[in-house]
Amino acid sequence: MKFIRNFYLALLLLAPLTLSAEAITVNFNNTPIRDVIQFVARQTHKNILVTDKISGSVNFISEKPIDKKELLPLLTQILQNRGYTIVDGNNGYMMVTRAANAKKMARPGKSEAGMMTKIIPVHYMKASDAVQKLRYLSSQFASVTFDNNKNVIIMSDYPDHIKNFEATLRKIDRPMKKEIRFISLRNADASAAIKELDAIFKSLNTTFRYPVTLNADAKSNKIIIIADAHDINRAVKIVRNFDSENRAKEVTSDVVFLDNAEAAATVKILTGLMKSFDKQTQAQVSIQPKEDINAIAITGTPQAVKLITKVIKKLDIEQQQVYIKAHIYEISQNKLQSLGVKWGLAGGATNGTTIATSIFNMGGSSFVLPPTLSSTIDFGTTTKGIAIGAIIDLLRQNGAVNVISEPNILCINNKKSNVYIGKTISILTSQATGTETTSLTRNTYSREDVGLSLEVKPQIASDDKVLVEVKTKIEDIDSSSTVSADRPTTLKREVNTVSIVHDGESVIIGGLLKDYYSKGVSKVPILGDLPFLGGLFRSTSENRDQINVIVILTPYIIKNSADMARIQQKIAKSEELKAKLTEILKKELGNPKESR
Repeated sequence: MKFIRNFYLALLLLAPLTLSAEAITVNFNNTPIRDVIQFVARQTHKNILVTDKISGSVNFISEKPIDKKELLPLLTQILQNRGYTIVDGNNGYMMVTRAANAKKMARPGKSEAGMMTKIIPVHYMKASDAVQKLRYLSSQFASVTFDNNKNVIIMSDYPDHIKNFEATLRKIDRPMKKEIRFISLRNADASAAIKELDAIFKSLNTTFRYPVTLNADAKSNKIIIIADAHDINRAVKIVRNFDSENRAKEVTSDVVFLDNAEAAATVKILTGLMKSFDKQTQAQVSIQPKEDINAIAITGTPQAVKLITKVIKKLDIEQQQVYIKAHIYEISQNKLQSLGVKWGLAGGATNGTTIATSIFNMGGSSFVLPPTLSSTIDFGTTTKGIAIGAIIDLLRQNGAVNVISEPNILCINNKKSNVYIGKTISILTSQATGTETTSLTRNTYSREDVGLSLEVKPQIASDDKVLVEVKTKIEDIDSSSTVSADRPTTLKREVNTVSIVHDGESVIIGGLLKDYYSKGVSKVPILGDLPFLGGLFRSTSENRDQINVIVILTPYIIKNSADMARIQQKIAKSEELKAKLTEILKKELGNPKESR
């Protein structure tokens, strides 16, 4: 009995499987479509509502039996070919309707046949990007929309199409693995190219797994690409193709007007810089100066023109200037010594408070202020330059100093400036006389400059310091020479030096010595010219002196136009202080008791 009971139980369990797998043979031969609908409804036990008049016949012959559950999909396909489909009704029945309207009537959830609506979540991509990429998988009458806020896709379509759509979405809807690449552009300009590249990648957006982000770095002329690892190499290739050699043939022109620099000199610098360009770019770039308007015309690739323009702007800056106040003096050693005796000044080494020793001990005797005067005048209350000027003014008033020149020189930073003080003399170079006694002698002369030349080249350094390169040269006639006057012997003394001083400090150049010789005859009129006895009434004197030429240079840095007025005020104040100090020196040295 137990065996029989188990046997019947097995039959009951297998019965549903047998019924669900029931197969029938279908043979439609010019069967009206309404009859086909009626047959399917009867075989599947479904209520199907037909509201429209559907005409036409169906031809379908099966070589082998088909499962009854395939009848509804078969009917759906037959109706779809005629612009109709099946949708689930609200009251448990199915309804035949036009396919164009079915997407509005499709109910969410599973459907055995016909259209259905399904909400598909998107996890990593944007729902809108997924729809753009996969819309082609939907049927002709499907509806595919999206909600980016909830990142879902709402799709109304046939089950098979929805299933295919979901399977494909799962393959591309994966976490994005971002990569970044920096692409240097050789031909195109990054700032200008970014707009075109954005348009290109926007048109190709559906071909990438995720949207590609582009940025331009104008300084380095690079395109920054941010994309999924799967797409990065393709994105790089597109950018490189964009920046192809064909774009190198594009040229543009520009004119850059200069405010401070000179066009011709700037073009020379740019020509040297262009040697770093490749040969093809060099052949396409042209730089020409327009000196009448002080401008530079540039023609070349956009990138080259932009680079050259940037260099020009950096070169076209306002140059700093240096205002140099120069003093050139001649100091007589004989008169300096006589003043030392008169004022009780001594020579030799002294302590560091004495300022005059370092100034005038330049090949001759030292000129030293006495200790009593040094203690009376506090040199610490003023600058050394003012003290030097005061002493020189005092010596000039007493005939020991001769002012050759006091030029004011306004120099451009790192540019040479020249001052020449002297005269031009004629020197006999050749003499020719004919063979006849009546022939005239022909002399040939050359004109030579004799005097003092001063060349100054300032260079502004950091911390308000000035590097001063000075070249001083004295050319003079040797007065002690016995050569004929038209063939004098000339002397040349030259000093070249470089020093670094602070703004407003003085540079003193000495050691330019020259010998002075003069011979004079004094006599009693008439009697001094008598033969033999005339010697008793006349006397001959010779005067020999050594002249020390010193040059004092005081540089002032001019950073802008307002500095010029400030410097003039500073110089005026220094002159005022120097005059006061000169009066103090004169008063103290004029009192023998205090000066000794």
